Amino acid sequence: MSSSKPKFPKAALLGIVAAIVLDTIIQISWKYAASLAPFSENISRGFLHLFLSPYFYLAMGLFVLQLINWIKVLSLIDLSFAQPMTALSYISVLTCSSIYLHEKISRTQCLGVFFILGGVYLISRSPSRTNP
Repeated sequence: MSSSKPKFPKAALLGIVAAIVLDTIIQISWKYAASLAPFSENISRGFLHLFLSPYFYLAMGLFVLQLINWIKVLSLIDLSFAQPMTALSYISVLTCSSIYLHEKISRTQCLGVFFILGGVYLISRSPSRTNP
């Protein structure tokens, strides 16, 4: 007995997980690099400090990896399926911001997490690839 739901490619799942992880590291790196740059004192000095930060270059390098990964993911599954799945990075960024950057999480943000999880669940129930 075969399932009526098409099989989800493992490579696409790994790619979506990689997209979420990469986006989380990129966002935390951006924030950390920006927080170390003295933009409030002088905008030029802030940018100079930013461009000298290893966190800035970490984010830039990961952007390249993210681009390569995303092209691979989109070759396997529909954009309308893949992109909403990456909304899980909002949750991972929120969590990592709380842990590593000591940012406070509000009740409203927690409610947002609930809606994101619900939306991702509903989208995951749809086919990942449109039949041509």
